[in-house]
Amino acid sequence: MIIAELDSLDRLLPVIDEWRGLWFECASAPPFLSPEWLMPWWKSFGGGRLCVLTAREGARLVGLAPLFVYENKDNERSLAFIGTGISDYLGVLSAPGFEMEFALALLGWMTKEARDWDLCSLEEIREGSPILDVDIRPPSGYAANISLQSTCPALLLPDSTRGFYGLLSNDLRRKFMKGKRELEGAGRVEVEEAEEETVSVFISELLELHGRRRGAPAREEALKAFHIEAARGLKRLGCLGLKRLLFNGETASVLYTFKRRGRVYCYMTAFDGRLSWYSPGRYLMARSVEEAIGAGFEVFDFMRGAEPYKYAWGATDTFNYRLNIVRQT
Repeated sequence: MIIAELDSLDRLLPVIDEWRGLWFECASAPPFLSPEWLMPWWKSFGGGRLCVLTAREGARLVGLAPLFVYENKDNERSLAFIGTGISDYLGVLSAPGFEMEFALALLGWMTKEARDWDLCSLEEIREGSPILDVDIRPPSGYAANISLQSTCPALLLPDSTRGFYGLLSNDLRRKFMKGKRELEGAGRVEVEEAEEETVSVFISELLELHGRRRGAPAREEALKAFHIEAARGLKRLGCLGLKRLLFNGETASVLYTFKRRGRVYCYMTAFDGRLSWYSPGRYLMARSVEEAIGAGFEVFDFMRGAEPYKYAWGATDTFNYRLNIVRQT
C-alpha cells in the first residue's frame, strides 16, 4: 500500500473521479464522505491547508482520508476532517478488504509522519469504524483518547407500513391520524420531490422555515450556497430525497434526506408554524417513512441529536465518537 498526501486543490482535483468511484465501492459509506458533499464544503467553509491522504494498491485507489489543517481560536494547528461541523457522519473511505490496513496506515501517518499540527480532533466517527478499533500508539510527547461524541437515533424499518404504525404509541398514532384527516380535509395537499433544477427553491424554503421557527433570520448565504451545490450533486448520484409539502399551493413543510444502500439519512426538517395544528412536519415525515418501507429500505436514520420526537417514531440509539491526539506540554 502506497500512501500519499494531497496538499492542494491542484493535486486533489485529478482524483475526484477515483474518489467518487471508491465511495460507490464502499457500501456503508454515507453521503457525507462523497466528493459531492465535501468539495462544496471546502469551497464554502474550508480554510488552512488540505492534507487529503490517499492509499493505492498498484494504480488502484483503495483508501482516502479527507483531512485538513487549520489554526483554531487558541492559535493551535488542528488536524480535522473536511466537513466538520455540519456533517453528521465523518470518517474515511476504504475499499473492501483494505479497511484495517488503511486505518493502521492513517494513524501511523498521523502519529509518526505528520508534524505540522498540535491537536488532532477527528469528529463524528461512526461506531464500527476501523479507526476506532486500531491500537493507537502516539509518539512520545503526545496523548490519544477516544470519547463518545453524539447520539444518533435510528429506526429499523419493518416490512410494512402497518408494522410501522404498530411501533408508535397509541397517543402518537391518534395524533397523527387526527392531524392527517384534518389537514387533508382543510385544503389541497400535495407532496413534491425536488428535481435538480428546483433544488435551490426547496433549499431556500427549508432554511427560511427553519430560521423562522427559531426566531432567527434565514441562514447565511454561504450555508445556502453550500447546500444547493451539495444537494444538486447528490441528486445526480441518485441519493437526494428532498421533499416539500404544499398546502393550498403554499409550502407547509420541507424534509431534506439522503438515500443510500438501504438507509435513509434524515438531515433536516422544517415546517410553517402557522400550520402547527395540522402537524405538517409529521405528515411529511410519515410519508417519507412509508415510501422508504415500500422501496425496501432497512433503516430510517435520524442522525445526530437525541430529540424526543425521534424516539416517538420508534428509533433506538447508535453513537458517534471523537478521536483526539494532543501534544502534551
